[in-house]
Amino acid sequence: MADKKEKEQETPPMATWIITVLSTIPELNAIYQAVKKPDGSFRYDAAVIAGMINDTDWYRLNGPTVAQKLIDKIKGGQNNYVEGVNEFRQSASKVATELGLDASDPIVSNYLAALGENAFLHNWTPQQIEGVIASNPDIIAKVSGGLYTAQTQDISDWANTMGFNVTAGDRTNYTQRLLGLVNKGGVRVRSTVDDIKAEIRDNAATRFAPFADQIKAGVSLWDLTSAYRQKTADLLELDPDTIKWDDPLFKDGKIFQSTDATTGKIIARPLWEVDKMIKADDRWQFTKNADSTYMNYGRAMITKFGGAA
Repeated sequence: MADKKEKEQETPPMATWIITVLSTIPELNAIYQAVKKPDGSFRYDAAVIAGMINDTDWYRLNGPTVAQKLIDKIKGGQNNYVEGVNEFRQSASKVATELGLDASDPIVSNYLAALGENAFLHNWTPQQIEGVIASNPDIIAKVSGGLYTAQTQDISDWANTMGFNVTAGDRTNYTQRLLGLVNKGGVRVRSTVDDIKAEIRDNAATRFAPFADQIKAGVSLWDLTSAYRQKTADLLELDPDTIKWDDPLFKDGKIFQSTDATTGKIIARPLWEVDKMIKADDRWQFTKNADSTYMNYGRAMITKFGGAA
């Protein structure tokens, strides 16, 4: 007790920076009021006051690294702080460029400016910066090119051979999963190319049940339905490679799947049924195949009724 009174009586001189910290950070104002005497001197020295700051909720919530950086900003001056922030902004910009983000995009630029300051305050590594970027879907949606583009394209091509029309949203999802999604516990969970492909394969096997075993064995739906595609191309006079999964005949597996009338199970549609479906498509009416067919019908009718063939 005597030591405390002795310290209070000493009224030690106080560094300007600590006065500024206490007076400018609202959460520390209570300490400022407690340690300052009416005459403007202080009850305790800087070391004791620093200990009091470390015991505050403000310090605990921000964490030692962030809190110390904010204090150092006041203690060391604005220039030192700005230099530190700029160094981390350069690091964030480098990571963003490698990911395929355009730093000249105003939205990306503003995001990276704020990210650089946060990275400086938390002392994040480039890997941690990448993880933070990866957790922001709006920013990841702007990725074009970069480290994960080839992998995203590989997955997209695979999904297409398995019967799925890949949208821009799907591509963003693939990229974000490769980068890593941050779960509720703050842990970054990354998927590999093989992880995502396996998921697509399983979804395809479920969606296109008649071919499930072959799909699970690694055969693509594109190959499994080649006969249907070729027949469609022949009758509609198309290039088979231009027939996509959203084609009216192929959407949701219409042309190559049907329901067994006896069992109610989804089965592969017999090829003999396919002719009827294709010729019922409006496009068939405008083909040379249709013209030839109608002409042959006409000749047959004339012959039947005794006319000249």
